[in-house]
Amino acid sequence: MSETRLPKPYRSRLKRVIGAAIRIVAVGYVTILVFMVAMETRLVYPGAFMNIPPQSAAGVVSVNYESADGTPLTGQLYEHPNAEHTLLYFHGNGITAARESTTAAWLGDQLNANVFVAEYRGFDGMDGSPDEAGVIADALAARDFACQRFSIRPDQLILYGQSLGGGCAVAVAAQGGAKLLVLDRTFDRMVDVAAGMYQFIPVNLLMRNRYDSIARIQNYSGPLVQIHGTGDRLIPIKHGKRLYAESPCSPKHFVEIDEMGHNDPTPPSAWEECRETIDTFLSNSP
Repeated sequence: MSETRLPKPYRSRLKRVIGAAIRIVAVGYVTILVFMVAMETRLVYPGAFMNIPPQSAAGVVSVNYESADGTPLTGQLYEHPNAEHTLLYFHGNGITAARESTTAAWLGDQLNANVFVAEYRGFDGMDGSPDEAGVIADALAARDFACQRFSIRPDQLILYGQSLGGGCAVAVAAQGGAKLLVLDRTFDRMVDVAAGMYQFIPVNLLMRNRYDSIARIQNYSGPLVQIHGTGDRLIPIKHGKRLYAESPCSPKHFVEIDEMGHNDPTPPSAWEECRETIDTFLSNSP
């Protein structure tokens, strides 16, 4: 039985059509890659490109300080009248320090603590454009400001990081320690989270803002409290659990909250577990 073959002119046309289609797909894919690389700063730091109205809270004031390279920054400070601790708070990538004034006052009252909310370059009208090195430098500058303000050492600070702020808190804890590290809905490595979101893109090769918290947390062995919800679709809980498992911290405690999403409020019962654990860890700290 003989094989049926297309006439040569038709085979040539088919090859040309397939070749053209492959070129169109390749050009389109490269265009997407170029676009994603160009948009990385906006995707990683959306709050720097948004007009986010501030919130006011009784007792919270704006304070100015500078990053190591001279970039001016404005954080939010709540001084508790009977403070037993000092807490440095790092916010997520879709908000600003000025928007977290109510959070500062609430945390301060919950933990009897002075609270300073750090800001990042490029956010809330600050000078500069955010990137990993600059944001971490800004986080360290906030640490230095808080230590100078209250005449304490870095290892006497409570560091609290939410989402992107968790990457900042880990980086700060790795460079000077902390009295306690609290990580709220954060990641093991930002690049791994992004790779899961954009599976058709070689994120590991292209992404500049990597925030490798697993590597950094190896340099911190103090107390750790982690909070994460099973309904978190932005940073799936597996990333938080991996960071917790890889951390050398002691003591440490993981609070898993059923169905809580990335931007959902922490349920009162879950926060009570967090607060009791925090109080226990702090009472046992030197």
